[in-house]
Amino acid sequence: MSKRSVQNPQFNATTMVQEIVAVLRRPPFNETLTLMSFEEKREYELLELIVKVMGMIDKSIKLDTNNTEECLKATFDFLKIVKFPYPSDRQLQEDLARGDKRLLIQILHFLLTNLKALTKSYYVNKFITPVQISNEFQGDEEIIELLTNYKDLQAEFYTTYNMLEEKRQNAPQIKELKEDIAKNQSDKIQLTQSIQRFKKEYANKPDFQALLEMTSKLRKEQEQDSNLEKKIMRQQYDIKEAEERLIFTQKRILDNTKVNELIKNQRINLLCDIENKKINQKILKFNLQNYKLLFKIHQ
Repeated sequence: MSKRSVQNPQFNATTMVQEIVAVLRRPPFNETLTLMSFEEKREYELLELIVKVMGMIDKSIKLDTNNTEECLKATFDFLKIVKFPYPSDRQLQEDLARGDKRLLIQILHFLLTNLKALTKSYYVNKFITPVQISNEFQGDEEIIELLTNYKDLQAEFYTTYNMLEEKRQNAPQIKELKEDIAKNQSDKIQLTQSIQRFKKEYANKPDFQALLEMTSKLRKEQEQDSNLEKKIMRQQYDIKEAEERLIFTQKRILDNTKVNELIKNQRINLLCDIENKKINQKILKFNLQNYKLLFKIHQ
């Protein structure tokens, strides 16, 4: 396992526990915890809290907390994706397997104090994390082709995601646009009322220039209103289109992953079959030698 660039953070149990309890007592967790009740929690209870927080970050994470082995593996995979600061992956895996309480507190603190950032980084990283290919498949042309396609899909996903984020950031605030529309509508109502009053007062008088000016102003307000609504609709359409493209790319990545797993399993089965045949050949040769030896003895 490769060493991480970030060093293991300094462990300060008291501060960490205080911050953990403070976050867990607030929405959306609403845990009824005190410092004492948290410190009394056993290792498996801390693991359950970690699983719960991971589920908040990614709704697709649904684990059976009674299956400790499954929870530990999912936690290890999750922490690798979000680049949890620890000396090495191997040490992290070993300490998790031992149920190191100090480590579990560190993990919980890391997740809770970085909840918003991790929600975004985990979503992106789980789709762009490189696929690890074992040495025996490194030269396989089919595997190489699939891996190349997979990398292309990852690049397309990352480009599409960044484009979507840029559109979201550059899109005008819907709330502000709606406020502008409401103001224009209010102005339009006031102008309409003014025109009605003006008509009643000057209907039989020859000077309608003021009325024409007010009518022109009303028309401009209506055009502004319409343009703002069109701008909102266009921005919403662009964002929806980018989101659909992002979902399509995600599906292609997941489908490609399933193909990779299928080919990997097929090749593993093939290798096992070859090994079994080699073993059977050795057994046959051994038996043949025994028959020859027995034949010579009887002669």
